[in-house]
Amino acid sequence: MKSLSQIRSDKTAVNLFSRIAGVVLLMFIASAPAAVAQIYTFTFTGNDGIDATGTITVSGGVATSGSINVINVPLEAPPHTPLTTASGDLLTAGGDVRNHDGDVITYDTVANPLNDPVFDGTGVCFASGFYGYDGGTPEYNALINIWGNGPGSYGMFIGEANVDGNGNVIGDAQWVYVYNETGTMTFTLNPVPEPATLGLVSAGLLGLLALRRRKA
Repeated sequence: MKSLSQIRSDKTAVNLFSRIAGVVLLMFIASAPAAVAQIYTFTFTGNDGIDATGTITVSGGVATSGSINVINVPLEAPPHTPLTTASGDLLTAGGDVRNHDGDVITYDTVANPLNDPVFDGTGVCFASGFYGYDGGTPEYNALINIWGNGPGSYGMFIGEANVDGNGNVIGDAQWVYVYNETGTMTFTLNPVPEPATLGLVSAGLLGLLALRRRKA
């Protein structure tokens, strides 16, 4: 027969485990939306040698964040060399956006890695060098738009204005305008172990709690 002090000790331990398990379960529930979001590394291989790599986070068929870096970009003006690079962060508002040289792009944030192509015909847009608004339209220095043409086929547009320190356009645009640089893309899912690890911890604590209650 257990003494009164032993019974009180067992109850204290059970209450402690109950509280810990409750807190961990609340953390697990709170992290559920993060578990839905998936981060992908992607590679665009252009048919004319303009390639890109980057990352994109997708949640519920919507691109929520990401970045891109493009290499082997020829200058627009002859002799189109030396080759340069372009980069930008994912835009998430959707709608129209323009670069500082006047080119307007309409984009959305539809992205479903289970589809082929992952992006629709409007595609996602990356940008850098925010200047402000032109008639309500966000204006950037560089724009990079990637869209889906059909199964296994993608298109990419790149445009940036060559500007001085005051933001004024200098002559022709610095980078080539690629209205349909077709190519292929690969997407690799990056593992996100945190939610799964938290689930294992929760299960372990609940198991210990169950054993404590059975012994009591």
